[in-house]
Amino acid sequence: MADSREQSPKFPGHRLALRAEPTAALAVDCPRQGKRVSLEECMRCGAWVGVFPDRRAGGASLVCDDPEPTSERLDPPASPAGAARSCSEPRAERVRDRFVLFVVQGTALGSVFSIPAEGAVLGRSLTASMVLDGEAIAPRHAEFSVVGDAVYVEDLSGEPGTFVNERRVAERVRLCDGDFVRIGKSTVVKFSLVDQAEERALRTLFELTLRDPLTRLYNRRYFDDRVRSEFSFAQRHRTMLALLLVDIDHFKAVNDTFGHLIGDRVLQLVARNISKMMRPEDVLARYGGEEFIIVCRDSSLRNAQILGERVRRSIESMPLDRLGPTLQVSVSIGVAAIDAEHACASAEALIQAADRAMYEAKRAGRNRVATASGQPPAL
Repeated sequence: MADSREQSPKFPGHRLALRAEPTAALAVDCPRQGKRVSLEECMRCGAWVGVFPDRRAGGASLVCDDPEPTSERLDPPASPAGAARSCSEPRAERVRDRFVLFVVQGTALGSVFSIPAEGAVLGRSLTASMVLDGEAIAPRHAEFSVVGDAVYVEDLSGEPGTFVNERRVAERVRLCDGDFVRIGKSTVVKFSLVDQAEERALRTLFELTLRDPLTRLYNRRYFDDRVRSEFSFAQRHRTMLALLLVDIDHFKAVNDTFGHLIGDRVLQLVARNISKMMRPEDVLARYGGEEFIIVCRDSSLRNAQILGERVRRSIESMPLDRLGPTLQVSVSIGVAAIDAEHACASAEALIQAADRAMYEAKRAGRNRVATASGQPPAL
């Protein structure tokens, strides 16, 4: 497996590992400053030259060409004249002409929203230009308008309001690069002026931190945030929501008999197979070692059962001869839902109901779909 410090043929330099922080989406250990800094601060330095997947860390890393890092260098190439560059050597100015909002606090931590020239409305309504769900966020909470090279924010919610650097927005306010905008009670976005490369890097890094490196499905962190958001949405709008917990049968035996490389390949094939049956609004994530979980918006228990049976049959019929002549794979699926006939008090209770159903499918002989017993009826 490649070392996370391995040089890129195109961008030799110092690798900076990305880390998730409690109060910021991503941070790096900066060789220039000798301390941990935010991702945005790192990119503003101008020394970073690329973003690359980091298989060992399960995320990504930046490559930094800073001439004098305080930590170990990876033998960067010398300049054509053979002389080391000076720290005082000026860097080319980047054209920062893109306006973005970067979520630094809230359930959608790390999300990146672009503000187009025609402006945008942020809120939890699906009709909003930038959809962001969170505590006390109104359906149409704040409007961001672009006038020339300036961006303004205006509150549309009334209460609990919109705040710029913790000062309440009573009328339209011009934003400056680096301003923090609080939406509702606990969601905070940072307004930034970036160039095309910086915006692309922010989006790439956000995507990589939310993906499982093996299957490329969403990871547990993303699922935990998303399922709570979807549950709150279903409760507010009185819509249906279903969960399917998919567990590969006898997966330990697959690893023991055929080896972990084949086991990893099975996980990838199962993930790819399930992905083909997802609607655009569905969420498929890797929940555990050999477990996958599906969030189906506006789906009844019956429709979720039908989807579960399609998934089960598809996995059972996967051609695996190339991996092993005797290799066969099946899945057990637990289904739970909130709809006109079934209720759950919380997102966690809905997950527990799907988990119980999955174990009922195991006890009944595996390779089957089961629904949660004991799930309370809807009021």
